[in-house]
Amino acid sequence: QYDIVDESVGYDLMEEIERNKITENTNTGKIITLSDNNRYFVFKLSREIKSNILNIYVLKNVNQVSEIYDRLNTLSIIFICIGVTIAIIMSIILGQRIVRPIKNIIKTTEKITQIINQMLDRLENAFDNQSKFVSDASHELRTPLAIIKGYAEIIKKRRFADEEIFEESIDSIINETENMKNLVQKLLFLAKGEITKINTNFQIIE
Repeated sequence: QYDIVDESVGYDLMEEIERNKITENTNTGKIITLSDNNRYFVFKLSREIKSNILNIYVLKNVNQVSEIYDRLNTLSIIFICIGVTIAIIMSIILGQRIVRPIKNIIKTTEKITQIINQMLDRLENAFDNQSKFVSDASHELRTPLAIIKGYAEIIKKRRFADEEIFEESIDSIINETENMKNLVQKLLFLAKGEITKINTNFQIIE
């Protein structure tokens, strides 16, 4: 519904409309706000009749349309904000899901590294223990062998000249041989313990 206004209606109103510089014969028109705080879509028609110029202004109240337009703008902004928020939340969730396998890989790598380090430490301790064991075993075996050799040289040198020394040397050789036998058995026992688990029965003693 349009209102047609000519120059005979309300000079103040016409002046206010003219102040907005409505271009004549413009089909697209123009939206203006008048003093009554209403918004109007206005277009102007000009005709010359018998040397008189007649200006006709056609006005359409567009307050309701403007409110709908403003609401649509507001809704658009709200939906954009909601969309951006949802996009951010989804990107965070997807990012966490993408990063989660990488974190698991890092944790697994740390565990593997820790296990390897522990294994290397055990190997290093085993090599140290083995070196110490060989050194101690060599020392323990070298001592009775030196004693046996010493008494054997005495026997060879004096032969059967001194029966007492001969008997003492033989007894010492037998004793050291027995000691070596016991030592070898202990070494075999320890070597076996490296391969298989030894059954032990611990008891509290004084």
